[in-house]
This record gives sequence, structure tokens and C-alpha cells, in this order.
Amino acid sequence: MRLSYLFIAFFFCLGHLACYSQTSKQTDSYGFNLHSIETKFELENHQLQFYEEEGKVYDISEISTKDVQAKFSHPEKNAIFKPFKPYWLRIRLKSHLDEESDWVLSLGKITNVQVFIPLDSGKFKREELGQFVATSEKSVKNGRYNVIKVFLNPQAEKVIYVRFENQINYPPNPKVKLLHESEWQETINVNNFLQGFFQGLLWMMLMYNLLLFLTLGDKAYAYYVFYILATSIYFLEFHGYWSEFVMGEFPQINYIIVPFSIHVAFVFYMYFLRHFLNTHEILPSGDLFLRIITYIFILATSALLGLAYYNYEQYMFIEKYFNLAMECTLLLVLLLVVTFGDVSARYFALGTMCMLAGGGIMLLGALNYYDLPFKIYYFQGGIVLQVLVFSVALSERFKQSEEDKQRMQEKLITQLKENHALYNKVQHELENKVSARTMEIENQKIILQEKSNEISMQHAEISEKQHLLIHKNKHITDSITYASRIQTAMLNAYNQIETSFKDAFIFFKPKDIVSGDFYWYAEVTSLVRQERPAVQVQNRLGYHSNRVARDLPAPQSGAQTTSTVSKLKIVIAADCTGHGVPGAFMTVLGNAILNEVVNENRITEPDEILYELDKKVIAMLKTNSGQKQLQDGMDIIVMVHEAEINKLSVSCAKNPLYYVRDFEIHEIPASKSAIGYSGKDTEKNFEKHVIMVQDYDVFYATSDGLQDQFGGPEDRKFMKKRMREYFLKISHLPMLAQKEKLNEEFTTWKGDNPQTDDVVVVGIKF
Repeated sequence: MRLSYLFIAFFFCLGHLACYSQTSKQTDSYGFNLHSIETKFELENHQLQFYEEEGKVYDISEISTKDVQAKFSHPEKNAIFKPFKPYWLRIRLKSHLDEESDWVLSLGKITNVQVFIPLDSGKFKREELGQFVATSEKSVKNGRYNVIKVFLNPQAEKVIYVRFENQINYPPNPKVKLLHESEWQETINVNNFLQGFFQGLLWMMLMYNLLLFLTLGDKAYAYYVFYILATSIYFLEFHGYWSEFVMGEFPQINYIIVPFSIHVAFVFYMYFLRHFLNTHEILPSGDLFLRIITYIFILATSALLGLAYYNYEQYMFIEKYFNLAMECTLLLVLLLVVTFGDVSARYFALGTMCMLAGGGIMLLGALNYYDLPFKIYYFQGGIVLQVLVFSVALSERFKQSEEDKQRMQEKLITQLKENHALYNKVQHELENKVSARTMEIENQKIILQEKSNEISMQHAEISEKQHLLIHKNKHITDSITYASRIQTAMLNAYNQIETSFKDAFIFFKPKDIVSGDFYWYAEVTSLVRQERPAVQVQNRLGYHSNRVARDLPAPQSGAQTTSTVSKLKIVIAADCTGHGVPGAFMTVLGNAILNEVVNENRITEPDEILYELDKKVIAMLKTNSGQKQLQDGMDIIVMVHEAEINKLSVSCAKNPLYYVRDFEIHEIPASKSAIGYSGKDTEKNFEKHVIMVQDYDVFYATSDGLQDQFGGPEDRKFMKKRMREYFLKISHLPMLAQKEKLNEEFTTWKGDNPQTDDVVVVGIKF
């Protein structure tokens, strides 16, 4: 019996081979001879002839000439065509049938195709095909396949010419197939049915979860909606519906960009996973791993998209392994999810396994591990199972959420009942306490009435004293205001300074009515005698110092002595200890001493002015024996300008002098000693510095009131560095404009803060 079965099987195989041999006889050395109406034929290389177009661009009239016809030849086995290179294909179809028949000619995946079909008139009908051709320009409105309808007459031959090229960096594959129109239509109908069912299921789940998201506001549903949407777009593009019905006029976008929707779906899948399982709460380290993986895939997808534009062949090679990496990543995610152990995690793991199974079958086929038809349907089947499982999981999640909500409502009702019972108890206790307190309050009311009468009497007394204080305060304020007029009259150098130089300004803002900062000006004629060799050392800032000259030995006998008469302008900016009335007294004292030292004693050297001023201030502030020495004093800058030779002599105590030259700001340093008593026995050293003034030099003498002012966005001090930079910024302006800018900057910086100290800034162009 077994032997008979083997004989039957053997003869069945022989019959099948004979039929195959009979079918093969339908071909000859060139062209395709149709002897029977079978549903599908795939033309082989020896049945086709190709010609590579080089240099010249041919039209159909030139291609059909004998000279060009002779150049057509059969391609080699496994021949690879070059991208960006036009080719001509000649297909000879001869029908040996006794009836007319309609066929569909399929030309594989090529970006640009022109088909020339001969007409009875001898001319050719031109048809446009290709992935880079808009759907509206095709006779067969199909987005994925390059197909065209061909009508074959009985016992007639038809030669069709095809010009094709790939306008991307990927070899074209003119895989020629001939299908009977009924077979083609049946294939389209089956595909439409399957994809309609598949897309309908996806969009039903999409709308259901969108409704859940709008109702609950849970981000997990939103990410799942985007995942379904991206998956739907990917399969619509894969089967040609996207380009046929949605974006048919943008074929390059459909061919290159839209396939990346599967990568977008993967990203939303990862976000859905994290929010569905609350990984950021349950497993923070695992959530960090998932986020890093997602960001890596986003960057890799962007890189692949750029590669698809510039080197499509390399992109197609990498794309398969990129999809394999996604599969492996999902497998790792599956292992991670299984460790969670709850119901939601098990549902998610089951859905992921369904998708992995379908995607794995498709991917192994794409990597040529086996030849399995309809590989994409396995992936779609896995997606369908996954969507169903996830939908059940989300429904369970919704159900669980509703149950939790119900439990919380019951718990809330129980808590409200307990609160109501507690409220009644507390209210009863409060009523008893209120009754007791009412009696106590009545007793206290009598006591309060008595105290109210007493307070009324005290209020009348306070009002009388307040009126007296207001009167005295007005008297004191009027006195200080009058003292301010006296101080202003004393500081009469304001107009003199601003008019006696090339250009100058004084920015003077007392903190109170009277100021502890003051400025002083005098013009004197001095007899300058040269009794020793003039030694000046120029330092790195461009000014001279007399420190070296002080230590030189006295000139030897016979040294030449000269004398000249010079007109000197002396400008002083001083910051006295304290502000308000105490500081104002120091300004009066300083002003009086300066008049005595300069105008009466004719001392005009800046360092000697400081020595003399220091000595007299200490003497005047010295108290009787046994009492503590007053530690008041002042920080001061003395500038002596000799106009005939444009020389400026400077001495500074505590506060330095700034000047701008050649768009840079420089600083003449000050001695560390202030004017007045310091509590130290060390000898004070007030240095004299000499500067030869140049055109466009601008000098700034200032107290520390500006740099110590609090304000700005962080409520910090203005600081010395910012003050120097602002002097440099406004130094190119006229001095009056500089004064206005300085006032604006100070007001803006101070804002609503109180003024910290008195401010004086003297700016001069000599």
C-alpha cells in the first residue's frame, strides 16, 4: 500500500513537471508568447531587451529606428541597474489566443517610468508611472505599484517601450509581471477588504481611546491614540492608499518621509508604556532606561531621515537592521515589564509579544532568511492582536479607575458622616462654652468701658503731645533746610567748575536735606621754584609720581634754581564721615580749612594740601585731655591743573581718581590713609601724581556714594567695577549729557530702594 502511494506521488510530480515544461514552451528566445489565459506571469531576462541611454536623450521616434533597435540586448543574469541613469526596455507581447483580452503590466518599484504603447495608427500612447509621479498623472490610480493596462488583440503582436530611471541613490528593479485584469482586480478587492477591516479596527480603537482621553485626561490614552494613528498611516502608505487618496500630489514625501511613521509609532509606544505602567513611580531606574532608549531612537530616526534623502541605498541597508534593533529593544522592554507582576503589566507583555511575533516574521523575511509571501500581513496580524489586547487592558484600567473612584466616594461619604457627627458634638460643646463666655464677656464689658474712658483721656493727652512734636519737627526741619541753603551758598563753586574748564559737570545728590559730600574750587597764582633736579617717573598708566623724587638726595651746591609764575585751578571732591547734619558740619569744617590752606597760606601742591588739611582736622577735632579723640574725617581727591603747560597734579586720600584716555579707563590710586584721626600711629603718606593732559581726556572724581548704592534686579550694590565701566561708556558724550545719563542710571538702579549715602561726582575735560 505504501509503495502504491509512492508511485502515485511520483507520477503526480512528473505530471506537474510536464505541465511546467508545457508552460515554459510559451516563451522563445525573445518576447513573450501568450498561449493560454493564466492569471499571472513573471517575465524573465531572456524575454526582455534593454538599452542604456548614454549622453543623448532619445524620444520614442528615435528609439524605434533600426539603428537604435540594434543596440537593445538581453541583460545578464542578476544584472544591477545604476541609479540616476536612464534605461530603455523593449517588451514584445504576442497573443496566440482567439479572443481579445485585457491585461495589467506591472513594472516593479521605480521612481520615474514612461511607457509607450503602440496604437493602430502607428503612433505611441505615452503613460507616466513611478513612485515620484503624482497619482493624478497616472492612468491607474495606484499609489504603491507601477501598473498600466494593456489590451491584446487575438493572434496579434504588440511591442511596448519603457523608459525608466531611479532618481534616488538606489538601483531600479524593473521586475516585469503580466497579470490578467480579473486577477489584478481580484487582488485589489481582497487587499481592499483586508485593509478596510484592519484600518477600521484601528480607527475604532483610536476613537474609543480618544474619547477616554478627553473624558479622563489620562496621558496614557493620548499616547496610545498617537501610536495607533502613526501605525495606521504607515500601513496606509505601505499599501498605497495614502498616496492614492491623501497626498497623491506629493509623491516624494510619500516615498521618503511617510514610511518613517513606523518609527514615530515606536516612540509613542515607549511613551505609552511609561505612562500606562507608571514606571516613573513603580521603577524609577527602569523609567530612566526607557527614556534614554526613546531619546536615542529619536536621534537615530532623524539621522536615518537625512540619510534617506542623500543615500537611499545605504538607508535601505541600515533600515533592516534598525528595525531589528527596535525588535530587540521591545524584547528587552518585554523582559522588564514581566518583572512588574501586576495585571496591567501582564496585558502589556501579551500585547507586545503579539506585535513582536508578527514583526519578527516580517523582518526575517525582509532579511532573506526565507521566502514567505504576504510577509506584511503577519505584522498586521500581530498589530491587530496587540491593539485588541491593549484595548482590553485599557478597558480594565478604566474599570479599575472607576472602582477606585467608587471606593474613594464611599470612603468620602463615611468620612463626611463622621465629620457631621463630630460637628454636632463640637457645636453642642461650643454652645455651652458660648453661654459661659457670654456671662464672662458681660462682666468684662463693664471693665472695658471703664478702661475705654481712661484710654480716651490718654488719647487726648497723646494728641496734644503729638501736636507739639509736629511743631518741633517742623521747626527742626526748617532749621536744617535753612542750613542746606547755607551749605549751598558755601558750595558756590558749582557754576565756577562747570564754566572754568573746557567742559565739566557736577552730579550732586545728598541723601538727606544737607550733605556730607562736598566739592571745592579755587584759582590761585603760584610762584613755582625749582630747587632740585625735576625727577618724574612715568608709570604704566601714563602719569608721573613724585615718590622717587622725595627720596633723592638734596642737590649739590651750585645747582641751578629757576622760578616761574603759574595760574593754577584747584578742584576738590570730598566725602566726609557720616551724612545729614553730622556730615554737613564736617563739610563746613573742611571748606573753612581748605580756604585757609589754599587761599591764605598759598599751598598749591596737592599732597601738601592733604598733609596740611589732615593736620588741621586732627587739631580741630582734638578734645580735652581724658576724653576720647573724635574719629571723624574725610576721603578726598585734590586736582591741581596748570593750564599753561596742561599739567595735572593729583593726590588722593582713600578715593581714587579715574580718567578715560584712548577708549580705556585708568585709575590713579589713592593712599590708604584718610584725612583725620585714624587710631593708628603709623605715618601717613599722601602721594603726588603728575599727568600731562591730552586732548579728549575725561577725569572723574567721585565719592563712594554711587558705588555703594543698593538696587538693580538682584538688590545689590552698584560696585566699583560697574561704575568704571559706565564712566567709560558715557565718556564720549558732552559733559552735560553725561550728567543726565548718570542721573538716569542712578535713578533706574536705585528704583524704590532708599538712597544709601550722599553722592558727588565731578567730571572734567581740561
